[in-house]
Amino acid sequence: YDDKYFIEVSGRQDKSSRFDRVERTGDFYSVGASWVISRENFMSSLDFVSNLKLRASYGEVGNDDIPGQYFPYLSLFGTGWSDVNPETGEQYPGIVLDNDTDPGLTWETTAKKNIGLDFGFFNNRLTGSVEYYNNKSIDLFADKEVASSLGAGSSILTNIGSIKNYGWEFTLNGTIVRNDNFSWSSGLNFSMDKNEIVSLSVPRQIQGTKLWVPGNSLFDFYLQESAGVDPADGAQMWY
Repeated sequence: YDDKYFIEVSGRQDKSSRFDRVERTGDFYSVGASWVISRENFMSSLDFVSNLKLRASYGEVGNDDIPGQYFPYLSLFGTGWSDVNPETGEQYPGIVLDNDTDPGLTWETTAKKNIGLDFGFFNNRLTGSVEYYNNKSIDLFADKEVASSLGAGSSILTNIGSIKNYGWEFTLNGTIVRNDNFSWSSGLNFSMDKNEIVSLSVPRQIQGTKLWVPGNSLFDFYLQESAGVDPADGAQMWY
């Protein structure tokens, strides 16, 4: 409105055969707004300000990409597990459950929030932005550990929890020299990023060399502690 106030809203609905019929539909939306402050009348006396814009947005996007699995909600059976009659030697074909599944597996959703300030000074010879962002992954795909005694593997693919990545980003660009024959520009960017596990469906989860615990980082290592080197033979020792 009036080249100063902007708002945009969008929505979409996706369906994926990688989920059970009940969980197949995902609804996602986004909204964004901005205010060009530099076009307000009270900014007219500040000649050195070429552009000043405040903006904010929120948006969601769904993810159904599960590598190597097209129907991960369906249990699979393996053949070849034959039984033999000890008296006659006759074989009876058999099958066994290869893996257990979560029929409630659903979309992994990434929700992105950000608020930023764009600026330009001295006829836009000096431009930049300051932005705070918070990206949250909800219903994260991961293998949840289960007891091997259940007879269907040691893990099950499910929506295990949520994580967030958040921080600040700073950008500064300047045109040092600009004339009809030559232009020299330089840019600088800086960011402060953090990662945090927000929630899990289990108290803790060992994921390779990492230990996932709510409140910790996704990349906290969980490794055996070294006890040094055995002076007798030089072998590594562990606690």
